[in-house]
Amino acid sequence: MNLLEWFFSPKKGTPSFYIQRGNEFLYSGNEQYQEAIVEFSKAIELDAQCIEAYINRGMVYFFCGELDLAGNDFYKSREIKARK
Repeated sequence: MNLLEWFFSPKKGTPSFYIQRGNEFLYSGNEQYQEAIVEFSKAIELDAQCIEAYINRGMVYFFCGELDLAGNDFYKSREIKARK
């Protein structure tokens, strides 16, 4: 990792860090969906108002056929957006 990558990469333990890790699992091409769900859930634990984490986790649930869980996350993201 070069200096620019280090400087601009999310700091460990932040919601952005876990969202980035979740996206890496989601888009790895290896269907690492459960790992992605864990990472997005960690981001939500740290920031319950993190719209991006809800949307991304909802996409993973959708890809896994968990439509109720996907709908819950999409609804939650919309609810948060409406309050901002």
